[in-house]
Amino acid sequence: MIDRAVVAPAELAIHLTYRCPLSCAHCCFSSDMSQHGHLDREIAIGAVEAAAAVEGMERINFVGGDPFLQTDLMADVLGRAKNLGLDGSATTSAYWATSERKALQVLAPLVQAGLSRLIISYDDMHARFLKIKHVVNAYRSARQLGIDVCVAVVLQPGSKIDAGHVYDALGVAPHDDPGLTIYETAISSTGRAREGVEEDELFARRQAPQVYRGPCSSVLRDFSVTPEGQVLPCCGVLPFRQEMVVGDLNREPLRAAIDRAYNDAAMKWIALEGPVALLCEITAESDTPFAEDDFDGVCHACDVLYSSPELLQRLRDYLPRKMAMLEQAEGALAAIGYFRRRDEPQSALVNAGQGSKEDAAIAK
Repeated sequence: MIDRAVVAPAELAIHLTYRCPLSCAHCCFSSDMSQHGHLDREIAIGAVEAAAAVEGMERINFVGGDPFLQTDLMADVLGRAKNLGLDGSATTSAYWATSERKALQVLAPLVQAGLSRLIISYDDMHARFLKIKHVVNAYRSARQLGIDVCVAVVLQPGSKIDAGHVYDALGVAPHDDPGLTIYETAISSTGRAREGVEEDELFARRQAPQVYRGPCSSVLRDFSVTPEGQVLPCCGVLPFRQEMVVGDLNREPLRAAIDRAYNDAAMKWIALEGPVALLCEITAESDTPFAEDDFDGVCHACDVLYSSPELLQRLRDYLPRKMAMLEQAEGALAAIGYFRRRDEPQSALVNAGQGSKEDAAIAK
């Protein structure tokens, strides 16, 4: 079980493709079937082999788009991960679960290869394309095959589908099935979810009780690989921003990207206090300071930061004032085993959305 309180590498998310049979209104990648390409098999297997060599790494998670568009590739990589002692997970809309029989046919070879957890995304936005029966078929088949199931429900103002709706559809009461988890998250105003949205809707999103603005529990714990082989220092569920790239598996090993991320003072700040606190602090003395309720979550805040050259420059200018606090916090957490210390010298201004000239060349 991954302990998110510990700042240490624990999971590798592999974005096999950004293609998806659906075009949900809240998709951060704006995925649909107009997207092209998928991650190279050798790069994916190499990433898994490198992840297995990282102390504390527990799981790989296939995401997209929808990775079930690449089941043969997923099975190959799952097999290698299983042999190396890594758990295998996959996130999907379950578009393929048109019947329980069909779901079993799709899942059985993946479970044999090493899939141990299925994450299904379903909410009002998915319901425009799929019936809840797809979720029911996928859930029943997965449990029949002995693997755990999570259902992720994104809520927006006025949502009709919530966790209770899904429990009812599955015919399961909360806590009745220890292999089932259903959780709710607030919609994040990134990607397609930001397009054409009126200000009153954005305001309503920011008031939702599910909104989280604290320390990011993904950055420096999760690392993700894009379909092009670039490495991000978090789960990567926000629109691709080149400024967040910490490595490229076409040119260097995963370990180099992880080390680069751990030498990035901005990433430490986001891990320890969160991007909302970061943005509020670096703009506090400006003419247009941010407030916490300007954001509907940590992914929204990171997207605002890493899509703005002006804010990134302000961050780099501010970092020298923050370094002593970051170093003290890291040291205190490392002393009790809650931060993975690096042996390499740490520079106050390494990366922070820019990096050295050498690092920037590698990331491009």
